[in-house]
Amino acid sequence: MIANIKELKSLLHESIENIDDESFLQTVKHILDHKYQPKEEVTLSSYQEKRIDEAKKKH
Repeated sequence: MIANIKELKSLLHESIENIDDESFLQTVKHILDHKYQPKEEVTLSSYQEKRIDEAKKKH
């Protein structure tokens, strides 16, 4: 049995790296797409970045 999530992820990553079956990999991707949605990247204005930097300097 796998000890923890980090180890499981590592084993899955290694397994995926060694699979060349495109159809199988597409199926895995389809399954993962239903479980994981990448976070939308947020773009900050220069003013927002400046305010964040100023706030960090205060702490």
